[in-house]
Amino acid sequence: ETYDEKDNPVWECTCIIPDYDLKTKGTSSKKKEAKKDAAFEALERVLTKAEKKRGIILAFRYRFLA
Repeated sequence: ETYDEKDNPVWECTCIIPDYDLKTKGTSSKKKEAKKDAAFEALERVLTKAEKKRGIILAFRYRFLA
């Protein structure tokens, strides 16, 4: 957790998906929202890659660094 110029909290969260060698970051004033942003970005990238390959994703592992 860091703070902006008005002393509001700024949370940065990293979502890692090792199966796809993927790492995305989310930033928000709320920790939960930062996690959601990171996860959404990661999911969007994974699905885009799958769409390009015309495959279907059944499951993948992920973890957060916050």
